[in-house]
Amino acid sequence: MLLPMHLTLAHVGARANSKDGFDALAQVYLDRCSPFARCQTEAFRSEDALLEWLNRQQGRLPAMAVFLDSRGKQMTSEAFAGWLGARRDQGVQHIVFAIGPPADGLRPLSAGPNCNSRLGP
Repeated sequence: MLLPMHLTLAHVGARANSKDGFDALAQVYLDRCSPFARCQTEAFRSEDALLEWLNRQQGRLPAMAVFLDSRGKQMTSEAFAGWLGARRDQGVQHIVFAIGPPADGLRPLSAGPNCNSRLGP
């Protein structure tokens, strides 16, 4: 039996209040995927805080970080579903989809082999 994946939607950037739209948009995605996977949101003030949190995630395998920005690989819904299914079949338990900061996106990270995927719009 395959266990459901754990999906996290992460936001990097100053969040003095939740009026930036992230919470509302994240809730739409959580509502869509929660019947199929464990889902949560996280907010971080800096990329370093995101990396520290990623390194503290416990599991059989490290959490896989996927950075969403305009420089990333574009996929159709079908291709994305196939990509996600392949990660599940490889045993990935936790995928973190991260966005921000708004000005120029996340810088390329070298925090390990599970922190180098990029997907775009």
